Amino acid sequence: MADSKHTPGPWKVDNGAAENFDIGVHSGPPWARGSKWLASVMWRKDKRPFAVRAEAEANAALTAAAPDLLAACELVLSEHECYPFYESYGNADQALAACEAAIAKATGREGS
Repeated sequence: MADSKHTPGPWKVDNGAAENFDIGVHSGPPWARGSKWLASVMWRKDKRPFAVRAEAEANAALTAAAPDLLAACELVLSEHECYPFYESYGNADQALAACEAAIAKATGREGS
C-alpha cells in the first residue's frame, strides 16, 4: 500500500442526531485539528430517495471500514505470495480473486 493516495485510516463515523441529517465519515474526531471530512451519508426520516437512518448508519459504517478492509485484502494477498499452495484449499481461489478485485476497485485500478 506504499503508493496509496487515500486518506489513511482509521476513519470514524459521526452520527447526526437531527430528524433529517447526514452522517459524516471523518479521518479523526469531528472538528479536531487535522481531521478531514471524508464522506457524508444522507438520510431522511421517511423520505426517498434518501436512505432511512438505519440504512445510512450501515452505509457510513461500511465507508468508515474501507481502509481496514483494503488492508485486510492486501494482507491476504501478501500471505498468499508466501504460501501459494493454499490456493488449492476450498474456495481459496475465489477468495483471492475477490480480494484482487476489491483492491483494484478501492485503488481506482478496476478495469485497467
